[in-house]
Amino acid sequence: MGDFTKIPNGLPGVENRMDLIFQGVISGEISLARWVEVTSTNPAKIFGLFPRKGTIAPGSDADIVIYDPAGEQPFGDDTSHGSRLLLLRGPPDQRAR
Repeated sequence: MGDFTKIPNGLPGVENRMDLIFQGVISGEISLARWVEVTSTNPAKIFGLFPRKGTIAPGSDADIVIYDPAGEQPFGDDTSHGSRLLLLRGPPDQRAR
């Protein structure tokens, strides 16, 4: 633990994960504090990086993202990086048309 190079490779769609989970905040299913815990604090703790990562505090370093709850982000093959297999949509030949 504590070595970020040991983190397993991600899945297609990982680039959209933060946005998709944030939809739970917008819909009222989870609190903003819970979203931060699930997406930042807990992973930092699991990988032994907390409190250097996963919190905004003196002595910590962080990447800060500002979300616009009214903003919209396109989601699809033409806006994705990496594999054409989107985790939430499936292989291109099996998608609803």
